[in-house]
Amino acid sequence: MSEFWYTFSENDLARIRSDTPLQQIEYHPELNSTNDRALELAQHGSGPFPLLVLARHQTAGRGRGANRWWSTRGGLTFSLLCDVGEYGLSRQAFPQVSLVSALALRAGILNSQPSCQPELKWPNDVCLNGRKVAGLLLEPVAADSSLLVVGAGVNVNGCTAEVPAEIRSLATSLFEATQTKLNLATLLVSIVNQMIRHYRQLASGQLRISPSWRPYCLLDGRMVVLQVGQHQIRGCCRSVDEQGALTIENEYGTHRFFAGTVKCVEDPCSAK
Repeated sequence: MSEFWYTFSENDLARIRSDTPLQQIEYHPELNSTNDRALELAQHGSGPFPLLVLARHQTAGRGRGANRWWSTRGGLTFSLLCDVGEYGLSRQAFPQVSLVSALALRAGILNSQPSCQPELKWPNDVCLNGRKVAGLLLEPVAADSSLLVVGAGVNVNGCTAEVPAEIRSLATSLFEATQTKLNLATLLVSIVNQMIRHYRQLASGQLRISPSWRPYCLLDGRMVVLQVGQHQIRGCCRSVDEQGALTIENEYGTHRFFAGTVKCVEDPCSAK
């Protein structure tokens, strides 16, 4: 019998199908990248949506920019291919969808493990005790399409001793934080349902990003440095606004950013 903390049984896959609105599930014991596979399916016009690409082990997972997502034994790696137009969202809402996806990822983790207190790091990382436990990579399918790939990686039952030494101090797993192993299928069902629920709430106006994000914002009220291309912006983070932009305040005013890599440099900054 398979061990539930690092793989998926046939019963697990059947439960994922029955307990979510997913129209299709593609499961791979090993895959280079679930996002790459989802993009490939989208190019071939696969449907109906939402469609899930799930891998027990991912060998070449991608993060934002040139970053790599390191997949360890007992991790959860999947990509949700959805048509956000079906939920009433346009392509112009993709920046907001990115942050809402992080809210949904946090909610899915919290539902499965109520003892933890996940925080959010802009634009779409989930952290525990200041260390990254989960991340997202959202990729549009085409310039004129409302199809979107939402790739997720969650460090669930693994050990960060398996990741490269240079990023070990920045990462954690749900098991390391709580000393409890989770059923991967149960967590996946929770996250997928939360994502679809959050997208519908965003489209209907029931969810406002700024007040929903602020209570869990790891950066709010802290000095940060944002790297945008070759430029650095230093200032005090004022959380995110309703459009999903990171807001940074410094001696030159208040600035909004939709892209970049941010890190804390001091804690806290002066309040206003």
